Amino acid sequence: MRCTAWAMAGAATLVAAFPASADTPGRAPTLVRLSERGPAFLAYDGTPDFRAAGRDWPVSIVFAGAATVPKVKAALRSVGFTRRGEIRFLAYRVGASSPRFDGDRGLKTACDANGTDVHVRLYAPSRTDRFQDPEYGSVVIATAHLDRADGCSTPPKLFGFSEEAEGRIAGLAARRLRWRVRPDHLDLGNAEPLRRDVRDSAHVWWSDGRATLITVP
Repeated sequence: MRCTAWAMAGAATLVAAFPASADTPGRAPTLVRLSERGPAFLAYDGTPDFRAAGRDWPVSIVFAGAATVPKVKAALRSVGFTRRGEIRFLAYRVGASSPRFDGDRGLKTACDANGTDVHVRLYAPSRTDRFQDPEYGSVVIATAHLDRADGCSTPPKLFGFSEEAEGRIAGLAARRLRWRVRPDHLDLGNAEPLRRDVRDSAHVWWSDGRATLITVP
C-alpha cells in the first residue's frame, strides 16, 4: 500500500516534519534505457541542461505499448487532467545522435478540498511524439508530482511527493482507463528519500527509484 501522508497531514505540518537536507538530487542524473537497444533519457526533468541543480522531478511513470503524447494526454483529460502547469524539459538521445531536450507544461487535475492537484508532464521527441523501443514499443516518459496552493487555495505552497502522485495516476489508469498497470516495474536508479530541498523548502523530494509501467492499447 502506498503512503498517503499528504492526505493525512496538513500542509503546515508537512513543511515542519521533513528536514531540509539537500538541494540537488541524491544521485547524479544519468541517461538510462528501458532496453539495451532503446533510446536513452535522463531520469529527471528540469532545466534544459545537465546540471544537477537544475533537476525538478524524477521520472516515475513510463507509458508503453501504443503510447503517444497526444493519445495519453487525451485519455488523461477524459479523467480530469484539464489544467496546465509550468514547463520543464527532459534530455534524451536516440541512437548515436547528440542529446536533445523535449519540453512540456504537462496536465493538472482540479484542486481538491486541500488545495492540491496532481501534475504530470509527458516527454518524447517532438517530431514523433513518442520514443520507439524494441522491447516496450511506442513509449512516452513521464514525471509526476503534487502541487499545493498552485493557482488555488492559500499558502503554504508545497510541490513534490512524486511517489504519491505516481500512485494516484496509476490508479486512475487502471480503474478509469482500463489500461494495464505494473507498479514499480522499472528500476531507473533515481530513488530520492523523503526530504525538503534546502534551496526551496516548498520542494519535497520523494521517489523509490522504480517507475510504474502503463501499457496503452
